[in-house]
Formats: sequence, C-alpha cells, structure tokens
Amino acid sequence: MYSSSRDPAMRSGHYRTAASTLAEQIVPMRTTILVFSSIVAVTSGSAWANLSLKSTMRSWKAEAATMDRMLIGSASFDAAEAARILQGFAADSQTLAARMTGTNAQARDVKARFEKFSGDVQSAIEVVASRDRMKARYSQLRADCRSCHDLYAR
Repeated sequence: MYSSSRDPAMRSGHYRTAASTLAEQIVPMRTTILVFSSIVAVTSGSAWANLSLKSTMRSWKAEAATMDRMLIGSASFDAAEAARILQGFAADSQTLAARMTGTNAQARDVKARFEKFSGDVQSAIEVVASRDRMKARYSQLRADCRSCHDLYAR
C-alpha cells in the first residue's frame, strides 16, 4: 500500500489503488489477446489444413512403398495388410475431400480428385484378396496420385 508522506500521488489526493491500476491494464490486455486469438484462428485453419495434407501425403508415401513391395514381389503379399493400407487411403481421402471448402477452380478440382481417388480405392478394396487383380487396380491409384502431383506438387 501507499505511504502517505512519501508518495506524491497520496500527498496531492490523487492516489490510485492497485485495483484501479490493474483495471486500466486489463482493457488493453483483453484487446491484445482478442486480436492475437483472431489472427491465430484465421491463419491456423489454412496452416493446419496444409500441415495435415503434408503429413497425410508423407504417410501415404510410406504406405505406397509397402504396397509396391508386396505387389512387385519383393515382399510377400498380405491381403490383410493391403486392405488396412487401402482402408487408410479411403478414410484419409474422404477426410481431405471434406476439408476442401474453397470455391475457386483449383479447390474444386483438388476436391474432385480426392473424391475420385476415394472411389478408386473402394474398387481396389473389393479385389484385395487377389494379388493379380489388385495390381491392375493399384496401378489406377498410382495414376490418380501422379496426375494430382504432376499438376499441383511444386
């Protein structure tokens, strides 16, 4: 608290309590927090989506390498493992397509490509028990990936 004889504010009769000083500091702090959180909310959606897409693509790359090894014969073909990988592709592609909310031509195209990929994955899941039939369907999946990467990956 204040000492009445030493504090000039107390001597002049204009003293400020700790509560009034704190109240004056809170208003600018609230404004700063509100502005900062608004900026984070606006930018984090696109940053999070981009991060999510990149991490999904990295995951798919590793899973595709596993599928490639099983289908070319350098690893034994495991239908259960292939089905697990394909189901992951299907779920991820549906999630990514749902997150594509842009209205410009590129956003609509990317969304359509993920939806097509999802449909092609579903058709591959139907034949996952047969390695030979799976090879043909999987080559279509690789073509789907390549067509998008050729156009958009930079």
